[in-house]
Amino acid sequence: MTRFLLKPSKLDEIREALAVMTERLRTLPAHDPEEGAGSQQAGHYLVKCALAYMQQHYAEKLTLSEVAGACYVSQWHLSKLLNRYAGKSFNDILNMLRIEEAKHLLADPSLKIGDIGEMVGYADPAHFAKVFKKLTDMSANEYKLTDMSANEYRSHL
Repeated sequence: MTRFLLKPSKLDEIREALAVMTERLRTLPAHDPEEGAGSQQAGHYLVKCALAYMQQHYAEKLTLSEVAGACYVSQWHLSKLLNRYAGKSFNDILNMLRIEEAKHLLADPSLKIGDIGEMVGYADPAHFAKVFKKLTDMSANEYKLTDMSANEYRSHL
């Protein structure tokens, strides 16, 4: 049953309508709106939107706020969705994208490691080196040497 209130309403009519509505809400089964199928699809879509934006702009000075704005959600909500659906934080995802691109660029012997760091979005070469080592368990120079060795081996086959 729905109760309509006409303007102007008396205060006791508003109180009665609120009491009825509150009682009806208490009798409904508990439901988390974020666990619904529609909400889940929306969450997946927003994560895909964020990841696509990050993939296009990883080389720029990128912030969670900027990505959230591009996907039309709050940064708090996007952070929560990334953790839930991608299992990683915004910074972890951004670092992974940047390091994966750096790996591709390290295959080019004409590029310097410091330049590659800048090309993938790290203004500080020391920070690039630290993140690269953390994610790959080897320095960028070691990776470049092993990648060059693998390429030379493949070219001799």
